[in-house]
Amino acid sequence: MVAGKQLKSALARVVGQKIPVDEDVLVSDGALAELIKISEQDGILKEVPGLNQYDLLILLIRAGVDAGMTAFADSEKVPSLKTSAYLRETFVSKFEERYAREVGDHYLFLPLPNFPAVAEDLTLANELMLVRAPSWWFYDDGKSETSTEEADFLPALKVKCFGLMGWSTKHSAVIDGFAKVREFLYLGKAYGTLTSNAHPLDEKDKSVIGLRVHVERANKPNSGVKIEKYKLTLLASQLSPNTEPIGLMSFVEDPSPAQKYANFVDHFRRLRPVFDAIQTPDLRLVRSSIEWALEAQLADELSISIVQSFISLEAVLGDDDSDKSIGRISERLADRFSYLVGSTQESRTRLRKNFAELYKQRNQIVHGGAARSSIEHNQRLRSNAESMAEQAIMSEVDRWLKVPRALVSALAGAKPNKSPK
Repeated sequence: MVAGKQLKSALARVVGQKIPVDEDVLVSDGALAELIKISEQDGILKEVPGLNQYDLLILLIRAGVDAGMTAFADSEKVPSLKTSAYLRETFVSKFEERYAREVGDHYLFLPLPNFPAVAEDLTLANELMLVRAPSWWFYDDGKSETSTEEADFLPALKVKCFGLMGWSTKHSAVIDGFAKVREFLYLGKAYGTLTSNAHPLDEKDKSVIGLRVHVERANKPNSGVKIEKYKLTLLASQLSPNTEPIGLMSFVEDPSPAQKYANFVDHFRRLRPVFDAIQTPDLRLVRSSIEWALEAQLADELSISIVQSFISLEAVLGDDDSDKSIGRISERLADRFSYLVGSTQESRTRLRKNFAELYKQRNQIVHGGAARSSIEHNQRLRSNAESMAEQAIMSEVDRWLKVPRALVSALAGAKPNKSPK
């Protein structure tokens, strides 16, 4: 449900800016205000499922352009929609057409340059697949869109997402897709399915800098756009799949390339219950926690990373108590963390003490009550905060699956059907 006043609030943040909709269309805030008037009058904004405020702004503008409102760049020349019944009807009709055409299922493709060539599409979960994708989707290198050479393809993660697609990372489909990408990268690393390269790619390497993410409409292949998301594509470029043998094959000292590929496939297929579980409504807070945890790992500033790790912890531990005093919050979170992660009274006492001490240092950073700490101190604090966030996230996932992380490889296709009491 999206109310008109919410859209007005979104408009207030862009007043005075020229918003590009298509390559040759700029829209003034005056034109947006006029569009919102008619949208409210005709009930367009009463219920628009699957869209955020930014999506609505863009759809309103595109519908206005379709309706012939071409004077958008000059707010003084905007036609009065209130006095033109024909223009109002045309606008409403164009909005409905745009919504039906542009809002729906999309696919986001994340390039994985260090993965082996994918022989066939591998399903990781209901909305995640490993596929073979054209390299021109990810590079601006002038390669032919019709090339069939093997070198012109890259392994990629294919993510199903819903909403409105566009060149901006603010669009709902893009936000949904990137959230699932973060889950894939974070859980893959946490479970050992993804490993860091022995020789990480140089951040200045053109093959890394040039990488983009590709997003397209599900029913319109090769119709997508390239989106720059440098931190995520860099991380993906520095990860490789685990090709170590599993179970009875562990005695093989030097597996063949074919066996390594089979091991890699085996690792991912055994993670399916985890990826399926994370999409359930019961783990909504865990998904939010994962996003913050991965952002903490990607952050350049130590203090920002530390704060983001604690936001991740607070998300997974929850804090719905009305008493918001700093001392009480710290106590509640320490209690929840110790009981979620610890298995004995001794371990819970130790975890609670460690959490309380770390949270105290977090408060000093946030509220500016401490002298500037050394880089070494903050690096240790960052490492401890990231480790604590991972412990909490993975303990919650394990609790939902009712099985320790170490046994996930034995699940092989099993799917959880309900959350624990």
